[in-house]
Amino acid sequence: MKRFTYIFILLYTFILTLGVVNSFNESYFNRLQFLPVEFKYQTEKDSLVLNLYLKENDLTENDAMKRLLHLAKENNLEVMVTLEHKDILGRSVKSTYIYSDKFKLNNIAYLEKEIDINFSDEKEKRYISSDPLDEKKIGGIRFLSSKYTRGKEYPVLRFLPMHSFEENNDASVNFFAPTIVYDKEEVTKNDLIEKIQEEYPFLNPMEIYESEQFSEDMEVETASLTDYLPSIMLLIILLTATSHVNGSIKEISIRKLQGNSSKNIFMRIMKSYILFIVLYYIIGTVFSYFILGGEFSSISLNIIRPVIGNMGNFILILIIFMMLTYGYIYYIGNFVSLKRSKSQMTTVYMNLLLKMILIILILAPLAQEMQSGADALLRVYHYTKASEDYEGKYMVNLVTSLDFYVDPEDDRQSDFQKLLFNEFVLNSEGFYADFSSAYWPPQAVEGFLAGGLEAPYPSVSADYNYLRKYKIRDEEGKEIDLSRIKENTVFIPMNLKDLKHQTYNQITHSVPNVMYVSFDKPFLNPDVGSSSLFIEDPVVNYMVEYVKGVHVTYTNALYSSQTKLQNILDQSAFKDFYQTEAYEPIYAFYLNGYWETFMESTFSLLIFSLIPLIFLYQSLSFHLSETKKEIALKYSMGSSFIKRYREIILLHLLPYGVLIFAVVTSLKMPKAIGVQMILYYIVLDLMFMMIILRKFERKSVAEILKGE
Repeated sequence: MKRFTYIFILLYTFILTLGVVNSFNESYFNRLQFLPVEFKYQTEKDSLVLNLYLKENDLTENDAMKRLLHLAKENNLEVMVTLEHKDILGRSVKSTYIYSDKFKLNNIAYLEKEIDINFSDEKEKRYISSDPLDEKKIGGIRFLSSKYTRGKEYPVLRFLPMHSFEENNDASVNFFAPTIVYDKEEVTKNDLIEKIQEEYPFLNPMEIYESEQFSEDMEVETASLTDYLPSIMLLIILLTATSHVNGSIKEISIRKLQGNSSKNIFMRIMKSYILFIVLYYIIGTVFSYFILGGEFSSISLNIIRPVIGNMGNFILILIIFMMLTYGYIYYIGNFVSLKRSKSQMTTVYMNLLLKMILIILILAPLAQEMQSGADALLRVYHYTKASEDYEGKYMVNLVTSLDFYVDPEDDRQSDFQKLLFNEFVLNSEGFYADFSSAYWPPQAVEGFLAGGLEAPYPSVSADYNYLRKYKIRDEEGKEIDLSRIKENTVFIPMNLKDLKHQTYNQITHSVPNVMYVSFDKPFLNPDVGSSSLFIEDPVVNYMVEYVKGVHVTYTNALYSSQTKLQNILDQSAFKDFYQTEAYEPIYAFYLNGYWETFMESTFSLLIFSLIPLIFLYQSLSFHLSETKKEIALKYSMGSSFIKRYREIILLHLLPYGVLIFAVVTSLKMPKAIGVQMILYYIVLDLMFMMIILRKFERKSVAEILKGE
């Protein structure tokens, strides 16, 4: 059993180091996203938070920010305000605007390159971002995992001088909550509140408060597979080490009867074993550090101290284990003698119990991890298959919001979008697909129902270039030739024919051509970063001509020619508000993220498949050693394979019956997924048992029958 102990040691060190890295990443990211609170702690100053509602007080974001700047400059204050918005890729972006002559970002964040930004300089427009797709930033922020920069699981972070707000703001908000940090030796709290109210006369004193009540947000903890695994793995290591002693039980008993002391026996059996445990622990820790933390750098050094602390804890536990092992050897020598049946079967039952506890603990988080991995793999497959739709394509982005500059009734904006539609979409130089109404979150549906309205039915708008890959059949089952349709048409699923629904009724009101159809397969969301991959049986608005106010071509289309696209933008009245951007880097960014998610899930599955199999091998070895004579006798009498091993197989599958009962009655996870995971483990165990049992028969049974 030695080799299994060493394997477990390597797994233990990796999981332990992974837990340290995850813990650091979470605390590090929380310090950055709650920067105002972190800055207050570092400066040991006092702070106030304001609740600023803009529209109710006829304020724009720019006005509110200018007043904050004026307040900060006049009173020697430091101000931070964080705004959050969704970018055009659907990612969450947190932008923290800072005014301070003392604040240094590199004192809190680990930057890709040393950059010093003066957050009080009016001419300073540069900023730092964790977004790998942001070409305007002058520097990035380092993390030990790329998931903190994707903008999906965690928001993308930007840190900008407050003077650059007008140039860099992409958020449209009605609420500000700036944090004002002040030195109470320079200005009292009451005096500061008076100055704030001079700047914002409409502000109620109740909306000015100290920020301590929000400090607990920085202590957010997330549960993961690594939270409890080190303890479990350590228990497994102790069990396998005990199995090593059990494997030498006959030698221990004989040497004890020959007069050897327990100390000498312990040194002979355990000395090299323990030295190799320590060696493998050091090797596993070093390799885990370089795999997870990279080379020696300022950020990766954050995991060295806790890793060393864990090493000290492991040595302490190893000393305790040595003491217990010595007592165990003493017990064997005096009371067990040459009988080891009880010890071996006790080890078998302990293996089964620990294996069952382990699977119960990991089942729910592992199932969630597998769902994420399966979803990521599906996305990689389908978007790779559709790669030609994204190669050499460009998109149009808003540089800033048009709402503050353009009259909504201005026909020039519609003319511009119509030109994009006619020049590109109708000439097959790109494609148009609007999925903005394809998914309605539960909160939105509840809002419609609460207002006495019918929840909208999912719908999409698309052109020929997108729909040509799908077969659409009419009521008679004949495939529709989309190229022959010359006017905008609404395709309504057959299952809605006898129903009235407000969404497609609104569409048919403006588009008289309606057909009831069936689709051969779900529609793939063209947005690679969308949270939803497919939409099944939506109402489809097939567009062959532009409709004012319906088709927002600058957010829902990809174009083939950047030169032609830029020429159209330059000729429009809004050339200063739009910019072209290549979609391929965005496409590659998300596909790489999906691959990483899939590989992480696959690694978790491999680890948590290997551990139960090692349990199984260990318990089978002891069980077969105990019953090998009985099995050999059945073999010589011609009993079938199932009859020879029925009791062993049933005993080792028994815990799964308990697990299925726990999934159905107790565990907080989808029952279907839980049962599927248990069936996976059952099949895995059966396959592994067949291999072990066949190998046992080829080698051991023949030796027993020969009397060896």
